[in-house]
Amino acid sequence: MDWPAEPWRKLYTRETASWAAMGHRAQQCALMWLRTCEPDGSISATPEQIARLWRWPADEVAEGIEMLCQVGTLAALEHG
Repeated sequence: MDWPAEPWRKLYTRETASWAAMGHRAQQCALMWLRTCEPDGSISATPEQIARLWRWPADEVAEGIEMLCQVGTLAALEHG
């Protein structure tokens, strides 16, 4: 691995009320989203495509993304 050339993202670790209120699927999806999103925070794919990318069951990904959208962590846009 070429560490200086690798992209990275900062992950805050403090436990917050909003984080604690999310279900475990939303928390899992949030962490994977940070790991795989573009630098602007987007993923231009459907939940089914994201599930294949993450190699997760599609229903778990769809449920987690829906929860993240409900609490305002993610927003569905036309381009992704």
